[in-house]
Amino acid sequence: MLLATLPSRYASVFNVDWGARGEVWPDGQAKYVPQGLRVVEALLAKRFPEDDIAVCYADQLDQFLGEDTRVVGIHAHNPLGITFATDVYAYFYGADVEPFNAEQFRRLILHPCFVSTNLT
Repeated sequence: MLLATLPSRYASVFNVDWGARGEVWPDGQAKYVPQGLRVVEALLAKRFPEDDIAVCYADQLDQFLGEDTRVVGIHAHNPLGITFATDVYAYFYGADVEPFNAEQFRRLILHPCFVSTNLT
């Protein structure tokens, strides 16, 4: 919890880069994601071909988004960084800080793949 509330400008000091990086399978899909995301993936697989479904990290978006992409689901915990813990701990560093989890979410939704595929 404390690392997620860390101001993004100090993340490198504490070597916090786990928000965007994670282990991937050989095809580039995410190895470890929250259980709820796996439930959505399983439900989609009942209706659509598995080759049409991908669960990936932000760094792998360009491998999976393209002209045929119709829907992108995003999972985020506290994407705006405005929970009690985030406000208390992050703002110890000043009122103008952006918590690490909010910075990572902003980075995700502003990913160039969303613009190039007209999914915005």
